[in-house]
Amino acid sequence: MENDPFIHREHPAQSLTNTPFKWMLYILVSAIPLIGLIMLFIWGFGNDPNVSRRNWAKGMLLFYVFLIVLYIVFALLFGAALLAATAGN
Repeated sequence: MENDPFIHREHPAQSLTNTPFKWMLYILVSAIPLIGLIMLFIWGFGNDPNVSRRNWAKGMLLFYVFLIVLYIVFALLFGAALLAATAGN
């Protein structure tokens, strides 16, 4: 039991102390355009003992990267279609 790698031993008490009000504040702060992005980097890659907030911040950053790539792909596709449609006239 002591060598079990799946038991988190760093801060087990703090990883369970997120209340719904705290999550609401985290989401509200992360929704602020530039400050939210900076806070996600701080929460995700800083020395935050709260494991669930750290993982949530990393997941949100990964989701933002996915959205940016998706926006670029759609812009290229629709831009090329628009260019092809206007070049024919």
